[in-house]
Amino acid sequence: MDARPLPQHPESNAVRESVEKKALRYIGERRLTITRVDDTQVTASCRGVDGVYAIRWIPEFLSWECSCQARGKCCHLEAVKMVVTR
Repeated sequence: MDARPLPQHPESNAVRESVEKKALRYIGERRLTITRVDDTQVTASCRGVDGVYAIRWIPEFLSWECSCQARGKCCHLEAVKMVVTR
C-alpha cells in the first residue's frame, strides 16, 4: 500500500519571517513607541500580535527586558535596539 501525502495548509510552506525583518516591519507600521531615553534609562512599548509589550534597559544588569513571552531573541526588543543607540 502506497502512502499518499496529507493535504497541507496553504501557508505551511511559507518561510517564517526573521526577527530582524519583523522588527523592521513593526517600525515601519509605527507599532513602536519610545517613551523615554536618557543617560541611564530607555523605555518603550511595542504593539505585537497578542498585545502591547513593555521594553526597558536595566542599567544595573546591563541588559534589556521585554514583557512578551518569547524565549531568546524578541522582535519587539530588536525594534528598540534598531532605533536607540548608546
